[in-house]
Amino acid sequence: MPSEPHPPPLSAPAGYRPGGDPTMPYDRIVAIARLGRSALRTGVLAPLFEEALETLRQVLDVELAKILELQPGGESLLLTAGAGWPPGLVGSAAVSSGCGSQAGYTLGRRGAVVVENLAEDERFQGPPLLTENGVVSGMSVIIGSDRDPWGVLGVHSRQHRAFTPDDVHFLEAVANILSEAIGRVRNEGELRDREHRLQLVTDAIPVLIAYCDRGEVYRYCNARYTEWFGLGQEEVVGRTVAELVGPEAYATVEAPIGRVLSGEPVSFEAHLPYRHGPPRDVQVDYMPHRSAGGEVVGFYAMIVDISERVRAEAPRAWLASIVEHSHDAIIGKDLDGRITSWNAAAERMYGYRPEEVVGRSIDLLFPDDHKDELDSILATIRRGEAVHARETIRVRKDGQRVEVIVTVSPIRGPGGQLLGASAVAHDLSVFRRAERAMRESEERLHVATEAAEIGIFDWDISRNEIRWDNRTRSIWGVAEDEDVDYERFLAGVEAEDLAALGAAVDRSLDPCGGGRFHAEYRVRNDRDGIVRWIAATGQVSFVAEHPQRMVGTVQDISAHKRAERQREEWAERLATQLELTRKTERELRRSNRDLEEFTGIVTHDLINPLGSAMFTVELMRESLSSGDSAPLEKQVEVLHGALRQMDQLVKELHSQAMSRRNDEELEDIALDAVLADARRNTSHLIGEHGARVEVDGGLPTVRGNPVLLVQLFTNLIDNAVKYRADEVPLIRIESADDPDWHLLRVADNGRGVQPEDREKIFQPATRGSNASGTPGSGLGLAFCRRIMESHDGTISVTDGSDPGTTFELRFPR
Repeated sequence: MPSEPHPPPLSAPAGYRPGGDPTMPYDRIVAIARLGRSALRTGVLAPLFEEALETLRQVLDVELAKILELQPGGESLLLTAGAGWPPGLVGSAAVSSGCGSQAGYTLGRRGAVVVENLAEDERFQGPPLLTENGVVSGMSVIIGSDRDPWGVLGVHSRQHRAFTPDDVHFLEAVANILSEAIGRVRNEGELRDREHRLQLVTDAIPVLIAYCDRGEVYRYCNARYTEWFGLGQEEVVGRTVAELVGPEAYATVEAPIGRVLSGEPVSFEAHLPYRHGPPRDVQVDYMPHRSAGGEVVGFYAMIVDISERVRAEAPRAWLASIVEHSHDAIIGKDLDGRITSWNAAAERMYGYRPEEVVGRSIDLLFPDDHKDELDSILATIRRGEAVHARETIRVRKDGQRVEVIVTVSPIRGPGGQLLGASAVAHDLSVFRRAERAMRESEERLHVATEAAEIGIFDWDISRNEIRWDNRTRSIWGVAEDEDVDYERFLAGVEAEDLAALGAAVDRSLDPCGGGRFHAEYRVRNDRDGIVRWIAATGQVSFVAEHPQRMVGTVQDISAHKRAERQREEWAERLATQLELTRKTERELRRSNRDLEEFTGIVTHDLINPLGSAMFTVELMRESLSSGDSAPLEKQVEVLHGALRQMDQLVKELHSQAMSRRNDEELEDIALDAVLADARRNTSHLIGEHGARVEVDGGLPTVRGNPVLLVQLFTNLIDNAVKYRADEVPLIRIESADDPDWHLLRVADNGRGVQPEDREKIFQPATRGSNASGTPGSGLGLAFCRRIMESHDGTISVTDGSDPGTTFELRFPR
């Protein structure tokens, strides 16, 4: 086994005697030191066992090494770990712990056992584990103490070996290291077991238990604590209290934690809004933890959830708060009429402070002419009965009489015995004022609705009853004595408006929508048959999220709708007129551009051949005058060419003018027929140059002008032949799939178009860079683009053919 250079031993191994006379070679001391470090670091025995056995094999130069563990009952030893043994033996092979085996003999002798020849050894018989694996020599020592052996460590060789005292010392040193490691791991396991049992106990306690160090960092918590926050143990331990409970809860516990860290036990109750989980009411006990020197090094926290208790006490607190803050006077009294409690509303109503009346008889509130009423009320209460909503008179401290409505109820104790009574008095003067205000409000509402011609409805949803005022009934044509429900209301609504009206009603009846109702719909009057537009608004009231009532208004908006329709009609007319104006402006601007183009073309292209013709005619006159007829033939040819150029230019200008016409009615045109006409128009040109025109499949039918479309294809065929290459001209026309357009491709095998010319060639009087030597005006493709634009289509050059040119035509579907 490779060794580290001079590693410092962690402890003196067994068999090593200081003083310059070691009995173990230095390399073995290094091996023992390394094994000792491994033993101190590990908490698991199996890797340590493997390392120890491999170390023994390499240092002692043996084939086999083993660790036998004494089994419960002490009858056998199990091969727990081994090195060099055939597969399947480790973990299953066992030997007897009696003196008949080398291991058993080792346990009985309680010292190292060295065997030079197993077959000749008379102290014991070789067990099958050794004899069947060809063992000849070996050594074995106890692991553990003589009084409490854990097992046996042994090494074996299939050859005859004479082991030295140094070999024995090394084996014993390894056994000692294993012994200490086994004892430590066993102790740690027992400690973990005790901690586990303690954890089980603390987890079973229905109290939150935690321990924090002086830095307020959690070092321990029980299961209840983690359940409380919904976190895992690893998410609590190691975090500070402030991090775990959150800033709001920490603001409450910060001061008590400061006190316990100063050495003071602390107990308190609080409502804590924790960061994790819902807010809780808790009872908290903090206990300081002191070191052996008396210094506070942390604290224990025990927390009890008292939310249930607080909730149980809450109704009493709420009841007391309700009584104290009620707008009605609430007075408690005993069975003799003495006042026992007096709320703030009673003070406001009667003018007495609590200390002025508590303990006195309630008859001080009764005017002289109502004194006998007190006796009647007390008699009723003593019988255990209540006095319900009695309208009566009471007197204030200042002597002023007050109209009140009083309800007196008996108060019983836990056993049902009568203790006294509670009197609830409501000041009717407020009600009287509200009653007058309501009548005045109703009058104002009536005047306002009459002035605004608004009707009112009240729908009791739970009973399906609707109340209409006279104006609403007149809109529907319903008699005053006729009952109205939701179905009767819908019967007057036009059928086309029922779906939208029903959706508006459903939205208003949804408690999540706020209960607001608004709809516009038509109503046919039952009496006169007139259809009126109605605008209705309403508000729904809910009880426990169930719609109970809708109150609202309806208004006849027929005049408004008529005016709205008129505005829409005028808006449509204005929009149409505006579009016509804009279209006319566009046409005018385009005509001006055309005029400028025509002027330029006539100035440039038409005047030149015309001037040439006139000059040639003058030459012909001179020839005729001089009697020299020889030049006439050539001059006639030049004149004919100039006239032919002017004829072609005039035809192209006429085609351009035709492409700008927008007053032609479009019709369904079969492009197959259009192409046939175009081929006839160019038949002389096709025949002269042997050109071929091929169509791949049928062409579509489009909306268009037949004259312009024939001219379109005539120009394209003419261009393909005119700008031919060396090959025989081939024009291929095909239809392609496109969801939005009728798409056609016209491809030839001619000279092609340079990328920089693909847009330029569609400009009037502009020719591509490949047109040199070929006569032309530069108008043909410009005419093609204008024809396509007049059909709301497009034409462009693509990369579809090489060599040659591909034109892509798109007609709207």
